[in-house]
This record gives sequence, structure tokens and C-alpha cells, in this order.
Amino acid sequence: MRQSVTMSTCRGLALAAGLWAAVGPDAAAQFVSGEWVERSDAAAREHRMAEVGAVVFDAEGRLVPGAEVRFEQVRHAFGVGFVVPEPGFPVGYDREAEGWRVFNTASVERFTGWRRIQPEAEGGLVMGELDELLRKVGAAGLRVRWGPVVSGEAFDLPEWVVPLRGAALRDAGKGFLEAVLTRYGGAIEGLELAEETVGYERWTPAALRQLVMASEFRSPGLTPRLRFDDALAGGGTFEAARAIDAAVKQRMGFRGFSVTHRFGPRPIAQDRLEPALRRLTGFGRPIVVASLEVGGGSALEAATNAEVVLRTLFADPRVEGVVFAGLTAADLAEPSAALFDQAGEPTGVMRSADRLFREVWWSDETVETDELGRASARVFRGEYRLTATLPDGSRTEARLRVDGPRDVVLMPVAP
Repeated sequence: MRQSVTMSTCRGLALAAGLWAAVGPDAAAQFVSGEWVERSDAAAREHRMAEVGAVVFDAEGRLVPGAEVRFEQVRHAFGVGFVVPEPGFPVGYDREAEGWRVFNTASVERFTGWRRIQPEAEGGLVMGELDELLRKVGAAGLRVRWGPVVSGEAFDLPEWVVPLRGAALRDAGKGFLEAVLTRYGGAIEGLELAEETVGYERWTPAALRQLVMASEFRSPGLTPRLRFDDALAGGGTFEAARAIDAAVKQRMGFRGFSVTHRFGPRPIAQDRLEPALRRLTGFGRPIVVASLEVGGGSALEAATNAEVVLRTLFADPRVEGVVFAGLTAADLAEPSAALFDQAGEPTGVMRSADRLFREVWWSDETVETDELGRASARVFRGEYRLTATLPDGSRTEARLRVDGPRDVVLMPVAP
């Protein structure tokens, strides 16, 4: 049984073990190497980047050669998030600080369980706490991911729902879903419609299909997903793949799926992780990793494991985002997967993620226009601030969303 990432990574780990105390966790991402790293980098450049062209005019409408155009990324298209811990939105959140700056998404799944927000059949939704949380998430500039709406596990359901079956259960679930989307549909970026349905008879394909249709009717912009736990490695991958195959063949309507996983304190074999991921993405439907823990036997191993997982996920074009299961050891089942230590400083896991998403996979470059006033750059998809500085010192700026190849015109307004 292979217990390492690759042989070259093992040599890197041996070297890193001696250097860790000297260089600190910032360098952890530098020790992952091997053929698969080059291959994943190439895949990321192919699938995660796009060409952006800009033509610069002056205020009189003349093409401007020699202008400087800055392509400055301000947000990733790829979702990177965290599950908000039970105490609430983190007090220490700082969108510009190392670690925190990689996030563009927050999952509120700890606060959205059906049992929690509709405990009584005839009562309304209990939303005061959730309203305040969503206000803070919005103020932080983060997109919102909602937790699973319905579940096959009785423990996750309100007591009044547990005895229901068939049409009665369908109606209860549909009513809850519609109440949520009516109130919050405009604020939600991602929605896990159902989880724990594999191996459970509570929710039939017909009932799930109708929930999907109700979701699409109320919030056409959302992608309702079916969620599978512990599905990135081991037997859970095969179970999830069979369930996805069944959902596709039965035309349940799920346009995407989500998975969770907890990697324990051992080296992660990339040559096993990648095929497991392909089993899930091979159906052509987008995948979100909705809750991820990546631990290790040491701080260095955890940081290295985090890079292995993130590089593998980012290289697959069907993966749309990843949400870390918690911020500190107190939030997690695997303490070594913490993103911040007790002092609030980023751990090696967080530093690996920060380096990848804010250095390796981040675009910020300045290009000079040619004799026809044109400049272009190949950049990672996301949101950008484009600034053109003309030779006379005048400037013009535009915000741009890059989801594919784009051409823009930059022209200052005449005084």
C-alpha cells in the first residue's frame, strides 16, 4: 500500500523536516513536487485562466500607444470558503489579512438545519439569529452557502417531520424549502438541497425531483445540489459515484453535487486522490467540496497535505469551490486541520492555501499598449480592477468580471 504523495514529494518532505524550524510554515507549499504538480499547473492554466484584451483611447477618441494597463485581480471565480463556527461570525475576520484574504464564501450550515429553524409544524421560521449572521457575512463581502435543506437522517429533522412519509413528507419539505427561498433566495449563492439520502428510504427520487423543481422555480439562479459525506476517498467515493449516476439516469434534475471529507493525520497519496475525484466529476456535473478537513501527523505534513488536496481540486475544471469545515481546532473533528491557531495566527494549512490562492493562482500584472493601443493578459478567472494610465498622466478605471475571454475599451471621460 502506497503511503506517500510521490517519491519526489517524500524527498521534499525529508528535506523540509530539517528546514521547518528555520523557514517556518510559509515555505511549506514549496516542498510539493513531482510530475503531477506540473500536470496540475498546466490544467489550472488551461481551465482556470482566460485572455483579456484592452484597447485604450484618450478623451478625444484617439488610440493611445505606450499606456500602462494594470490587470488587478480582486476576487477569485473559484469559491474558497469556511463554515461559520457555532459561536457565530469570527470576531477576528480581516479581509485584507493573510489567510482571511483568500475567502470569498461563508457557509452558514451550522445555523440552517431544519430542526433548528422550524422546530414546530405550525410555527414560523426562527430566523433572528440567522438574519444577524447573514448581515455580518454580507458586510464582509462574502457569498453565502446554505446548509442541507432536507436529510434522510432522522436526527437532522424536526421531531414533527420524523414520522412523515410519502406525499406528507414531500409537502413538508417543499414548504420549508419555499419559505427559505422566499426569504433568503436572493442572498444565497449555493444550496445543498439534500444529504444522507443514499441508503435511506425516507426521500424517494420522485420527492427529490419535485424539490429540485420547486427550487428552480423559486430561485432560478441557484444550483440545487445533492450532498454526499466522506466522498473524496475510500468507499464513500464509490457510493457517491453510484448515487450520482442514479440521479443523472433518473433525471432528478440536480445540476450539481457536493461532497465533504475529513483527511486524518497521515500523508495523502495524490495518485489515489485524483482518480477518486475523477469518479465524481466524470458525470459532467459541477462539484463543490462543501466541508473539508485536511490534517497531518505534524504541522508540516498537514500543510503539505493541504497543498496536495487543493492543487488536485483546482486542476479539475468541474470543481467549482472548496469550503473548509472550520477555522480553529475547536471547530473540527481533526484538530491538526485548523486554519488558525489559538493566537489567531494562520497555521501551515492556512498558509499553504494563502500562497496558492493569492500568489500561485492570482493575477496582478501591468502591460504596455502597442502602437494600436492594445494590451492583453492571460489571467485567472474572477473579478478585476483594470486601470489604464496614459502617457499624459490621465487615468481611467473599470471593474470587470472575467468568466471567459473578454475585450474591453478603456477611455477617460473628457473634463
